[in-house]
Amino acid sequence: MSDWTTDPLELFGIACIVIGLISVTIGKQFPVIRLLLGDRSMITQWIIGLIFFSIGIGSLYVAGVWT
Repeated sequence: MSDWTTDPLELFGIACIVIGLISVTIGKQFPVIRLLLGDRSMITQWIIGLIFFSIGIGSLYVAGVWT
């Protein structure tokens, strides 16, 4: 059996987590991310990143990854 997933909810969750982590961790070094978010405040960028991360964790939980 393959370890790869095809469940769209899991893929969505993983994508949200990756986007959130990129926004929070390396957003300061890459101003393109800040321009895409349309924001100049680092605090708001961290909040947006944490929101994406939380949505990703929630969707993975709903998909039953940890059951």
